[in-house]
Amino acid sequence: MIRKIAGSFGEFAPGTAIRESFDKALADAHQALAIAPELAEGYLALALFFNGSLDFTRANDAYQHALALAPGNAEVLRESGHYAVLMGHSMRVSPPRAVRSCSIRSMVAVTGHSAMR
Repeated sequence: MIRKIAGSFGEFAPGTAIRESFDKALADAHQALAIAPELAEGYLALALFFNGSLDFTRANDAYQHALALAPGNAEVLRESGHYAVLMGHSMRVSPPRAVRSCSIRSMVAVTGHSAMR
């Protein structure tokens, strides 16, 4: 959800609005973390912001915080896994035990996709 909103905005916004929206997105992510630092979604928003800003070191740190807080969260797993593959670290990403032990049926329920199609 966070990625869809961030990704579609850049296609339609004029140049100055993009910079302003990036500044607001960063401020909003920091505010979310100040209010609820125990929620992974704030770190995920920060990770997506830094990834989009090509600040991969800070993006990686934010993804790691999100994974530590919510290791079974489907959105966190998808986004951090996508990031890891893009960075060439696909073998370093290991799903948590709860995800490894899920049945195919439960994974389809979470992701909406089946590898068995």
